[in-house]
Amino acid sequence: MLKDFTTGVPVSQYELGKTYTVDVILSDGSNPPATGFQSTIYTGSSTAHPGTLTANTGSKIVGNFATHTSETSATFTSGTYKWSYNWTAPTTVTAIVNIYASCNSADGNNLQTGDKISSGFIQVQQK
Repeated sequence: MLKDFTTGVPVSQYELGKTYTVDVILSDGSNPPATGFQSTIYTGSSTAHPGTLTANTGSKIVGNFATHTSETSATFTSGTYKWSYNWTAPTTVTAIVNIYASCNSADGNNLQTGDKISSGFIQVQQK
């Protein structure tokens, strides 16, 4: 979900140079012992990363990706895990951006078996 950084109101379009909060939400009623995410923003169909990412609740920035700070860094409420990071839109025309995210519900045994990966993206158009 993309929200106006100042008001917290969800938005469906972005303005050049403005800062937004990106919420990455994982719904998992099984209450796994470990969770995580990774997210990035690309322009259209290219691999360019527009704007600037900065850390927020439960996140850190590694290169052009936002990721969790620890396997328990998400905010948890009633089966829903949430991480946030900030994105400052570019100051030059980009048109459409894709916000990608993948989340992991892990069983904590340090093996890939039993873990569940969920992925998705949203497209956001310039205002």
